[in-house]
Amino acid sequence: MQLSLSEPGKPGGEVFSLTVWSPSSLSKVGSGRFVSQTLVLVPFRWDTLRARLENLLAHCGGCTTWDEVIERLSPFLRYDDAG
Repeated sequence: MQLSLSEPGKPGGEVFSLTVWSPSSLSKVGSGRFVSQTLVLVPFRWDTLRARLENLLAHCGGCTTWDEVIERLSPFLRYDDAG
């Protein structure tokens, strides 16, 4: 899943991504593999996904720069600034 986030008051946005899995899908991952930037939901529901993302973004309220926001989100969302 990809989502576009932007600084308040600025046009456009930056693309972040994450993987959303069910526990049964996650159980199929081979032993010894890292699984990062993954959200596990039972069951998958758009409203639950939105609530979890809003909760995550609420933790960025104290950030004063966009780089701080990226750093705070990086354990949970992939960000590629190469674009």
